Amino acid sequence: MNLAAVILAAGEGKRLQTLGPKPFLKLNNGKTFIENIYLNIFQANLKPIIIVANAQNHKQIVKLNFEAQILINHQPADGMLSSIILAIQELENQRQGFLLHPVDFPLVKLETILALKNEFNNQPDHLIQPAWLGKNGHPVIFPATIFDSLKKAPLAEGARSVIHTHPEIRRVISVNDPGVLMNINTPAVYFQHCRNKR
Repeated sequence: MNLAAVILAAGEGKRLQTLGPKPFLKLNNGKTFIENIYLNIFQANLKPIIIVANAQNHKQIVKLNFEAQILINHQPADGMLSSIILAIQELENQRQGFLLHPVDFPLVKLETILALKNEFNNQPDHLIQPAWLGKNGHPVIFPATIFDSLKKAPLAEGARSVIHTHPEIRRVISVNDPGVLMNINTPAVYFQHCRNKR
């Protein structure tokens, strides 16, 4: 199946700004958030990979020399959905779906991405979401059949509204990965889960 990947890295991450731009914060393995996410997606052989950056971090992401197309969201304050729409405009008529991976979830395992991909191969018209201990998380696969719904959704409501309005095609798979729930959005959460040493 033709499954692409979209990494969202345009948010301002205001609560983490004291530590630096979120995509470039480091994990215990020495990789940055965006490097860890990209490497997992690359190893899972999802193509193409699109990264949506903001005007401030765009050049630094380009310098990483990823095999990815890097777009700039000049209005990141419009929310995550505005970045998703930019990516869809590049993917339309090219792919059957895409895995949406916010940079806020850098601890997701490669095995989880592979499990989602495998489920998509079996159910290419379904929206696929991982769950750990019964709680739904990220990343999520959106099939091409709902690209139009994403483009028409109110920016203020975001992609979540689209997920909830298509229960008939929603598939939730259980994964052994607490990272699907770990939204790293404050210094306290960062030091608890991503860095053993301050």
